[in-house]
Amino acid sequence: MVDRGCAPEATRPTLKATRPHLEATRPTRETTPWPTRDATPRPASTASLLSTIYEIPSLLNGRHVKALGDTCAKRNFMREDYAVRCGFNVDRDSAMSVAIGSGRKLTTTGVASVRFRFENEPEIYSLCFHLLPNCIYDVILGKPFLKATKTFSSIVNTVSRVKQRVLASLKSYDLLYLGDNAPRFTGLINGRHQEALADTGAKVMIMDEDYAQAAGLPIRRARNHCTQLRFVDGSTALTSGMAYQVDWQFGHDQTVPLHKLDFHILKNAPASVILSDNFLFQTKAFTEYDCYLMDEDDEDEDAYFFAIDIDRKFSQQEEAFTQKNTKSSSAKANKTTSSTTSHNPSRPKHDSWRIKDEPNGKCNNILWHIHLHQ
Repeated sequence: MVDRGCAPEATRPTLKATRPHLEATRPTRETTPWPTRDATPRPASTASLLSTIYEIPSLLNGRHVKALGDTCAKRNFMREDYAVRCGFNVDRDSAMSVAIGSGRKLTTTGVASVRFRFENEPEIYSLCFHLLPNCIYDVILGKPFLKATKTFSSIVNTVSRVKQRVLASLKSYDLLYLGDNAPRFTGLINGRHQEALADTGAKVMIMDEDYAQAAGLPIRRARNHCTQLRFVDGSTALTSGMAYQVDWQFGHDQTVPLHKLDFHILKNAPASVILSDNFLFQTKAFTEYDCYLMDEDDEDEDAYFFAIDIDRKFSQQEEAFTQKNTKSSSAKANKTTSSTTSHNPSRPKHDSWRIKDEPNGKCNNILWHIHLHQ
């Protein structure tokens, strides 16, 4: 009888002894620890930088353009070579100095006067744009005009006028601070009272480095936590790092939602705390939390009137409406002419120009001529 039991341990063949060809070709597995936030980063991939652009489709002298609405721009601005290419009327005798996010001051090269209207809206505005030689956007709408037209402060206007577009392969994030009278939200940073700049021209959250250190916030300073910022003139700066999961709350009411935000730390930032466009639009900050918004308009000698009119070629329906009300429009035009010397100007009946709620529930229509400090 053959013994079918197991062979003794000493005589049992092993896999290594019987299959040497497999052992020689088997790859060696290396264990790699999970990277931490402060680990040495891999080579940066620009494809990982995504940004949502909030544009305002518009027409300038009949030319289509995607304008940027910047609540931190004290006036309307335009790229100089864009104005030249479009053949706009430019006054080269007008120049001004404007501060940008890097702390530098730029000098404009003139003022272009154009007829502006929002896409798919009939109203026309005669606006002035200050020219910047190296402006990274063709057209920037400033806070006074955005405020007068309630572009951001009305949900209806924001939905109809502001369009989103996602861009990839970005090498830097924009910080288009232009001026010194930007609106600010009052709120709490980690439970401490703090004002925050509401900047629709900022693509990321910004915090001043000195402020972050004074507040005791931990700053991650490794290279992979630093970001390149781009300013309105195309110049760039590298941030000092990141402060993660910082508590921000609009106002001081405990019933208001708390937001955990990641801030890019910038040395000598134009404000202690800057809220980005994406956060402001996603939270509907200008309408939901307007009671916490502080917005002081500076008096400026460079003030002017801009006229409001109706584009009668806007659509066949608008044309029919205009023809039907020819007599009424003529009467309004005559009153408009005398409005420069009268305190009782004519007011159009267009519902979209209601800009101020009165205690009795009625609305005042916007004046045919509006005085703006641009």
